[in-house]
Amino acid sequence: MLIFALFLLSFAEVDYVKVQDIDALVKEKKGLKAFAFCDGLMDPCKFFFMSTRNYLAKVRGFVGQVDVSSPEDIEKAREYGLSDYPYIIYYEDSKEYIQYQGSLEPIDIYTNLDRIAMGPIEIPDLNTLLISLDSEYNIDGLLLTINLPNFQSLSSEFLTFFPVAYTTSSEIQDHFSCKTCAIVFRPKILLSNNLNPYTIIKDLVSSSDIISSYYKDLSFLTPNSHIWTIKDKPLLTLYGKFSPREEPTQTRYIVTRINKALSQYYGEFTTALGKIDDFKWILDEMGLGSHRNLSMIDDMENVYVQESIFSTTGTLVTENIVSFVMGYKEKKLKNYVISEPIPEKPYENGVKILVGHTIDETIQNTKEDMVILVYSIYDSNTPSVIVLIEKLAEKMPMLVFGKIEGNRNYVPSGLETYTLPVAYYLKNGYQPQKVDINYEDPTITIKNIQMLYRSSQDL
Repeated sequence: MLIFALFLLSFAEVDYVKVQDIDALVKEKKGLKAFAFCDGLMDPCKFFFMSTRNYLAKVRGFVGQVDVSSPEDIEKAREYGLSDYPYIIYYEDSKEYIQYQGSLEPIDIYTNLDRIAMGPIEIPDLNTLLISLDSEYNIDGLLLTINLPNFQSLSSEFLTFFPVAYTTSSEIQDHFSCKTCAIVFRPKILLSNNLNPYTIIKDLVSSSDIISSYYKDLSFLTPNSHIWTIKDKPLLTLYGKFSPREEPTQTRYIVTRINKALSQYYGEFTTALGKIDDFKWILDEMGLGSHRNLSMIDDMENVYVQESIFSTTGTLVTENIVSFVMGYKEKKLKNYVISEPIPEKPYENGVKILVGHTIDETIQNTKEDMVILVYSIYDSNTPSVIVLIEKLAEKMPMLVFGKIEGNRNYVPSGLETYTLPVAYYLKNGYQPQKVDINYEDPTITIKNIQMLYRSSQDL
């Protein structure tokens, strides 16, 4: 039975280990072993060392903490690819097994590392699975593999996210109509988001014979994720509270690792998420376009997938997911720009309003130098920066100023939009130059643009 409970911990401590001794210890000790790297001179690492010693001593295979504070230690640690701390590396015999850089809460570190040391857990029957997913055990997620031959290797890709389980139970196979597959359950996140995918899946299955769902009614449990197969190729769909604006690093990291791991061990795997922003991002992982800038459009139906594949509540829309799947598999999809409607008034307070459909053409046809502000309606700094750009447009008529909402529009390559708002100085025939924006002193931003303009005149 899969029960996740922490037992009382004794006050045993782990030893400190020198960086120079790690190679020898890895070769000397058999089985799993773990090392925690941290710079003891940094306050977060001081807390990390003090608060985790008792916990780490109880983790199977844990060898010791590595204080990376001297220049020699730092240089040696770089050989392990380490520069950010704290970091924990697990080894299986002499081979690096898995890296962990997650929550620094002692209880989370203990739980995660203990789970890594434990490895995949067998689920003998359906009742055990249901008990394991019960919210009273505080489970964030579970990856269940059913008759997958490489689950041992696959599990190392997932153990830092949530427990991995495997089964050969015919009862579980029958319940999910699945003889060979993997299913990701995210009960807590799904419950908090009030998603119930069952009716969606039922509609999808009835609407097209190309999609067969590995899902049956588990309405007496919290809602969960599931796997579809599309023309004998697996499509993993994660439902839950995944949004780049809310959890950018964790979302990307989980999705990337899941997609790459499944592709490596089981061939082509397409990963999609249950919110529109994440779907745009995952297209990049599929090699189909930028998560922020490009969407997919069906050549035959000319339907914007990025707008219509999800309903306003973030749930999948039957007709459009089927259309997308068919188009993708039959290679009838092409990249198309995301764009708001072309505005009726091209200017606002002297600043040109740009959208995805027109921005490339505008840049190419503008002879003057341009300053383009890429902003986000979700960022608190945006209003003040827009006011600043409007004032500059009035004071510097020799330049063309434009603005574009970066979350809802395609932005040309070369304009990095990972952090918004961001501004660029553009001159035809030259690479865009980023404008340093000073939120505390607008005059500094003005001087930066004036300096770029003067430099441009010398070219």
